[in-house]
Amino acid sequence: MENLTLRKWSAGDLGLLRRANTAEMTTHLNGAESEQQLLERNARYLRLWGAGEARMFVIEDDAHQPLGSIGFWNVEWRGAPALETGWFVVP
Repeated sequence: MENLTLRKWSAGDLGLLRRANTAEMTTHLNGAESEQQLLERNARYLRLWGAGEARMFVIEDDAHQPLGSIGFWNVEWRGAPALETGWFVVP
């Protein structure tokens, strides 16, 4: 693998959320989510692009295989606007 690319999150990326929904991957995130929670998260990631205040991307390898995700969204930190990011890479 020589290159990684980012692409916009799509409806078909629900499987990536399922792959990352393990005890190992969610230990510091309150544990694995239910199927309903995963469906809601996927829908939320899709809505981010419409709102224009946040973005979620899929990390892909040269063969266009999804390896993880990275995103950012607006928050307030210490009384000032800031950006927060979250990411994961599946084992």
